[in-house]
Amino acid sequence: MNSTHRKLINTYAARLLRSERSGGSTLRPVIRIATIGVALGTLAMLLSTLIVRGFSESITEKVRGFVADYRITSLNLQEGYEEEPIAPDSALLLSLASVPGVAHLQAFAHKPALMKSGEEISGIVLRGISNDFDTAYFSQHVSSGRMPTLPDSGIGSEVLISKRMAESLKLQPGMPVWLYFIQDQRRIRKVHVSGVYSTGLGEEFDQLIVFCDINLIRKINNWSADQVGGYEIHAASGDQQRTSMALQKQAGLFFKVSSAEELFPQLFQWLELQDLNVTVILGLITLVAGITMLSTLLIIIMEHGREIGILQAIGGDERLIGRIFGRVVFFILARGLIVGNVLAGGVGLLQYMTGWMKLDEESYYLDRVPIHFDLAGWLLTDILILTIGLLMSWLATRIVAGIQTIRVLRFE
Repeated sequence: MNSTHRKLINTYAARLLRSERSGGSTLRPVIRIATIGVALGTLAMLLSTLIVRGFSESITEKVRGFVADYRITSLNLQEGYEEEPIAPDSALLLSLASVPGVAHLQAFAHKPALMKSGEEISGIVLRGISNDFDTAYFSQHVSSGRMPTLPDSGIGSEVLISKRMAESLKLQPGMPVWLYFIQDQRRIRKVHVSGVYSTGLGEEFDQLIVFCDINLIRKINNWSADQVGGYEIHAASGDQQRTSMALQKQAGLFFKVSSAEELFPQLFQWLELQDLNVTVILGLITLVAGITMLSTLLIIIMEHGREIGILQAIGGDERLIGRIFGRVVFFILARGLIVGNVLAGGVGLLQYMTGWMKLDEESYYLDRVPIHFDLAGWLLTDILILTIGLLMSWLATRIVAGIQTIRVLRFE
């Protein structure tokens, strides 16, 4: 392209854009509506990406904080909450701890029971923990009281219950509660509530799990003093599949390694469904934005049909005219993207800092709309919008190529 053509493109594109600022021009509302459409589409797409990533990150963090990243249990084909007891093997523990990415190991055991307070009764699952339990996550979610005291010897008599249980059984920290174990011989234990926790994770977690001393479960099950139900493993972020395979290799054939996703597949499938919904929404928004851009260009072409005919008459080819309207499209896209990005960043940051948009925690596992800033996803969204806009510009150029010069000038 020579300097004359470049000057012509710049001059004519500038003229079209100046007409947008002219109060009497019919192009003014058209270009502004197109710019607003791009800005709103950008805002909707970016916020959708921020929120979906926020849901995925927040709920995954909650689940892994509650049950750890991996569990190692005896290879037992029976379904249920109880595990077959396993005896600690120092060599096994050392080999598991040596797996790259493993940050912490802790013993656990589960035991179904009935919890009674006054006339109220509830089915629960006790989760026995020991002094190696990582309290970093739950210390943030204890709403009243404290974590149970775990004595070095003997059996601890304190339990940590959820807020839902405390409300349904009318319990508070310090109050006694009775545990009933239904097995070959019925056993009853009196314990005291040390604290109340709330993670918002619903039926599979808050409504079911009560934390206690693992020695209580050992006593009820007639286990030895060193037997456990399994081990929970907290791992650093990285290749989860590789870590899982390495743990299974170290554990051997007689133990089962389960990830959080495998333990609670329905919850992670729900997250995947949200991703699918947002993908559909983003596709629809992109389609609407593309049609809006194409309509804007067609209106501009119709308004300037005579100028297009003159350009063709003096030797302007399809590529020259395409570049002229490409400049106009790029201006609309750039201004719309800038406004949309600023609005999305402002709304997202405000929500991240204040949490002013609330959610029903029982339905969504979160009490506020989560936000997760992902630079890669942000840039991909901008590139997608820009690509769709330029594609619409190319389609409009093809339409211009079909305009017959003589017919246009005759009717003008």
